[in-house]
Amino acid sequence: MVKSQQENVMKKEIPHKKKLGKNTLANNYISKHSAIDSLAGTFYHHTSPEGLLGILRNRQIFFTDCQFLNDYKERMGINKELDLFWNKNKGTYEQDFYKLMSSIRISEYEDLYYDINGSNELSRYFVMSTSKNSDSLSMWKYYAKNGAYYGYNIGLFVPALDDEWIDEEIEVVIENGEVIYSNDEKQSIILKGINNIYKFWLEYEKCNEINLKIARDFKEWISYISVFFKDESFASEEEYRFVAIAPKSKLNKLFYKDGQTNIKMYDFRIVNGVAVPYLKIPICSDSSEEFWGIDSIGISPTQHHDQMANGIIQLTNSLDYLLHNFTIRKSNIPLRY
Repeated sequence: MVKSQQENVMKKEIPHKKKLGKNTLANNYISKHSAIDSLAGTFYHHTSPEGLLGILRNRQIFFTDCQFLNDYKERMGINKELDLFWNKNKGTYEQDFYKLMSSIRISEYEDLYYDINGSNELSRYFVMSTSKNSDSLSMWKYYAKNGAYYGYNIGLFVPALDDEWIDEEIEVVIENGEVIYSNDEKQSIILKGINNIYKFWLEYEKCNEINLKIARDFKEWISYISVFFKDESFASEEEYRFVAIAPKSKLNKLFYKDGQTNIKMYDFRIVNGVAVPYLKIPICSDSSEEFWGIDSIGISPTQHHDQMANGIIQLTNSLDYLLHNFTIRKSNIPLRY
């Protein structure tokens, strides 16, 4: 059955008859997590030699404020997809629904995020990128200098960054999922999300409470999925993304404990002359003496593999914890001169 026929069936079968129930407005009718696929396993974070040193010594990794990513307009790309969607589907939905929903867009780098301990306050999005590909030339190119590669990637086990204690104790929500590159797939995700919320809207008699509910939920939904939408030209990166969502009002008060020490999470670093905000996110482990969050360290294409591998061995032997069962991976990409 084609899409327009599906929508016509919905209109005929579900008129605006139902009255608001006790819990109607408390329920979630558009799921963030069903839109973006979260996977189990290991993903690969590419970094510089200095970055590798900091991650291993501190057992933490930096999540960059999404307003300061390499493509700082990336998150706003969903607006183009929404424009395209409504241009194609204007006649598919009831006019009142279209008027209510079709103008909702992302306009800021912070939004209301309602899952942080039930709070309704502005939150910021911080991103840490990994790749599903452990040996990607397009990723190694970021660490090329004078024709040579000087980079590493760290195999991160998903549960090491996706732990409930971060959400509950620190009030930082960690989400993760596959980045969506295909324009067709983006349109399909938007269609499914809007149809779900439209079905709910059609069930109930028209009222301001319902309109406010679905507009708020839809804005939160597109805010979330926008962080996982990326231009098709970057598809070779095969990115799997981790996103930390933190309440704006508490950024300067965010800490986590490392033993008896409080580690301040919100900080700045200078990148190309810009003060870039980031969060220090701990890579979790059940034991302070044995660390399972990293299962491998990969070395970029290089003539100096043996030296770089020996350096990793000496470095990991010097740490005050045991890096459990990790391997050192050599790139299979041939060097070109």
